Amino acid sequence: MPSKPETKIVKKALEYLRSHGGKWTKIHGGPYQEVGLPDIIGCYEGRFYGLECKTPSAYKHVEMHLTKSQRCCLEEIHSNGGRVAVFCHIYQLGYYMGKWFDEDNDIVRGGPPRCVNPWGDAPRIPGPDINHSVMLSRGSFGLFSGE
Repeated sequence: MPSKPETKIVKKALEYLRSHGGKWTKIHGGPYQEVGLPDIIGCYEGRFYGLECKTPSAYKHVEMHLTKSQRCCLEEIHSNGGRVAVFCHIYQLGYYMGKWFDEDNDIVRGGPPRCVNPWGDAPRIPGPDINHSVMLSRGSFGLFSGE
């Protein structure tokens, strides 16, 4: 059986994330697992991440075809201090991780970044897609508007 397009994106995303360190794993759904968990979970520099992958066609819709249980799970992770994003391309992950890294170094440590942002080399995807992504940082759960 051929793999789904989302599977290919997740595989590339895991390679990308792992190349920067931390612990990242793909969550495979099953009958004994909680419904709605993100596709990728990870821990990087002491912070928990929940990352939901969508195909580009699903991602273009305002709600990104998130199920109610997916949205609830992402909100719960965020409300407990985790970072959450919905993405359709690894460049978006680079953008989010870079933004979060900068926030942690500027806000949490109270000063200039302690080192060069390892995620800083990722280009931002142009066009409307980035504006429709769910990106949670210290703000409320909602659509990322380019802050």
